[in-house]
Amino acid sequence: MFTFLFPPGKTPDEAVHELREDMKVFFRQDLSLPEGMAELYRILKKHFPLDHILVTAATEHPGEERMLVFPDRAEARRMTLNSTPEQLLALGHGPERVVRLGNQDDHGITLGVIHRLFPDRKFSALIIRAVIARRFIFSLSLIDLEHRGEWVFQTMHVDAAFALLEDLMRYFRRHVSLPSAEKQADSGRYLPLVQLPGMRQVCEMIWQVSRQDCPVLLLGETGTGKEAVAETLFRASGRVDAPFIKMNCGSLPESLMESELFGHEKGAFTGAVSSRKGFFERAHRGMLLLDEVGELSLPAQTRLLRVLQEGVLERVGGDEERRIDVRIIAATHRNLDKMVQSGSFRSDLYFRLCVFPIAIPPLRRRPEDIPVLIRFFIERKCSEFCVQNLPEPSPENMRKLLAYPWPGNLRELSNSVERAVILWMGDMRRQMVISPSVSFMPQEQTVEPELRVEAAPSGQERLETLDMAVTRHILRALEISGGKISGKGGAAEILDVHPNTLRARMQKLGIRHDLPYMGNK
Repeated sequence: MFTFLFPPGKTPDEAVHELREDMKVFFRQDLSLPEGMAELYRILKKHFPLDHILVTAATEHPGEERMLVFPDRAEARRMTLNSTPEQLLALGHGPERVVRLGNQDDHGITLGVIHRLFPDRKFSALIIRAVIARRFIFSLSLIDLEHRGEWVFQTMHVDAAFALLEDLMRYFRRHVSLPSAEKQADSGRYLPLVQLPGMRQVCEMIWQVSRQDCPVLLLGETGTGKEAVAETLFRASGRVDAPFIKMNCGSLPESLMESELFGHEKGAFTGAVSSRKGFFERAHRGMLLLDEVGELSLPAQTRLLRVLQEGVLERVGGDEERRIDVRIIAATHRNLDKMVQSGSFRSDLYFRLCVFPIAIPPLRRRPEDIPVLIRFFIERKCSEFCVQNLPEPSPENMRKLLAYPWPGNLRELSNSVERAVILWMGDMRRQMVISPSVSFMPQEQTVEPELRVEAAPSGQERLETLDMAVTRHILRALEISGGKISGKGGAAEILDVHPNTLRARMQKLGIRHDLPYMGNK
């Protein structure tokens, strides 16, 4: 797809003079929408190679969208744009005026709509898009189905589109009425990143890279919302109509890692009773999120590198190369730089994945997001319980929540809000109170016991007990591993003990690792 932020400027003014004159008459008539679509089609068809025109309009609110096709097609009346996150990014961070050229081999929201309107047809499209007052987004697509050449639309057509853009957008803004937003079933499912002031820089980076195909590496603490960032990136990309597959590399045993990633053939190993596609094949032409990519074994890293470099894979037990088109989004809370230095992560794979890194700040560094997130989590939970009157925390409660560091990040905040809503539903007459997770722990189960050095009566320094020293050492290992006990980089590996031995010792000493700021692994 070719994107133009400004007209190329290579076409003489006389080449579009006749079109300008025809459109001046059209705008002076100010026809109603049905008549206007027919007349606009008649005029544009004289100057552009087109068979259909497609108009889309949307706002930042889910459900407020409109789509018109001329000549009319019944399929369009049953279709939705299904692009609210992409519209939000375009409204908040995208260029205000864009002209794009694409065809059936390109990705994009509007191109996906054309694919659905004309399945199994080759086409070329010129898309004129405008953002108005950061509240409305319009597009007019000129669609050629005859495929009269590899590139049907030329520089002169782009120049002509820019010449008409402002007047066209004003006409459609006056005449396209958008339906009132209706509460969609999944409207509260996606975290509203573009509405979070503390994520403004992250959203700008998403907008910059969303239309590219390079790998993206998401870096951040556990629970900061890396999956939500990946989801927004996917829905803002040109692959939104293709599969989005998520794989947690830390949740699979090492023996099955390659089979899950690349698939296997029947009889490849004991229990392989049939052939099976892996995550890569299932994500073909779409996007694959490799969450906790730092947990991949070295053999799996080697095969992943080959797939990224060559775009081909072989199933486990197979000898046939399969070409795939997958965009990789990797995420981790681990320090991959140190893992590369220690030899536990391949340097060539690291540099391949780290083409466009995005660091996601923890919640303690963006307290301005907390009120927005609390409202979002309250609405989502109340929607599940069909509660219409939404509760709100008191100003005093909110001040305490803003001052709390939220070591468990969004996951801890979400759980705290969910618990508060459930308790509030028991008696809706009282004020809802949101409390951080740690305030509900019994005192004797505090994660870090007091380990102070006291003075003996004789005035000599009193050493901490052996149990205190062991406890401190285990807690430090858990902090380094992010709460992970077993597996590569786990606390057991750091302390050079068997995971079951470490769990038994932790139970004896009263150490818990299933707390928000311990990684919950």
